[in-house]
Amino acid sequence: MKRNYYTTLGIALIALPTWAQQPQQSQAKDSTVNRTVVVEQNYTPDILDASKINILPQVEKLVVSEKKGVEYAISAAPASTIPTTTMQSYVGKEELEKAKAGYARLGYGNYGNLDLLGNYLFRLSKRDRLNVNFQLDGMDGELNNIPYAATDAPQWDARYYRTRAAIDYLHQFNKVTLNTAAHFGLSNFNFKPESIHNSQKFTSGDFHLGVASIDESLPIQFKAATNLMLYQRKNHLDSITSPQEAQIYTEANLSGRISDEQRIDLSLSMHNLIYEK
Repeated sequence: MKRNYYTTLGIALIALPTWAQQPQQSQAKDSTVNRTVVVEQNYTPDILDASKINILPQVEKLVVSEKKGVEYAISAAPASTIPTTTMQSYVGKEELEKAKAGYARLGYGNYGNLDLLGNYLFRLSKRDRLNVNFQLDGMDGELNNIPYAATDAPQWDARYYRTRAAIDYLHQFNKVTLNTAAHFGLSNFNFKPESIHNSQKFTSGDFHLGVASIDESLPIQFKAATNLMLYQRKNHLDSITSPQEAQIYTEANLSGRISDEQRIDLSLSMHNLIYEK
C-alpha cells in the first residue's frame, strides 16, 4: 500500500511542470516586443535528370466567314434632310463617228505619170445616199524601143490612160431598199513599134438596179437585181470597130424560215449575151 502511494506521488511530480506551463502559454499574447510568426512553405523538391515533355499548342483550322449582304437603309427620312437643289443626271447619246464625206488625191510624175482620184458621198436625207467617184491614171512618155533598138525609131512614144467614173444611189424604204448604180470606163493606149498611128480604145459601161428586203420580221425575205454591161473596142490604125458586146445578168432569191433550225431558199439567175455589129 505504501508502495502504491509513492508511485502515485512520483507521477504527480513529473506532470506538475507541464501543467504549470500550459496556463502561461495560453495567457501569453503578441506584443510589440514579442510576436509569434508562423511560416508555411510548400514542399516542392527538384527532380534531377527528369526528361522534359514538349507539348505544342493545338492549331485551329481557318474558318472563312460568310460574305455579309449589303443592308440598305429603308427607313423614311424627313424632307428637311434632302437638299433643295440636286444635280441632274446627264445621259449622252451614243452614235458612231461619221466618216468623212469626201476624198481627193492628185499626183504627177516623170514620163507623164498622172494619178487623179476623187470621191464624195452626198447624204441627201436619212434615207437617201448618193456616192460619186472619178478616177484617172496613166502615162505618156518616150521609152527605149527595145527590142526594136536597131530600127529607125530607137524611141517609143508610149501612151496609156485609163478613166473610170461611177455613181451610186441608195434609198431606204420602211422594209425595202432600192439601189441603182452606173459605171463608165475608157482606156486609151498604143502598141509598139507603130506608136504614132496604132491607137487603141476600149470602152465599157454598166447599169445596176436592185431591191432587197431589210425587215427580218417578214415571213419571206427577198432580193432581186439586174445588170446591163456594155463593151466595145476600136483600132484607129485599121479603122476597125469591133462588134458591140452587151450582157444582161439577172438574179433573184426568195428565202423563208420554216423553223428555228430550217429554212428554204429559191434562187433564179439568167445570163444573156448579145453581139451587135
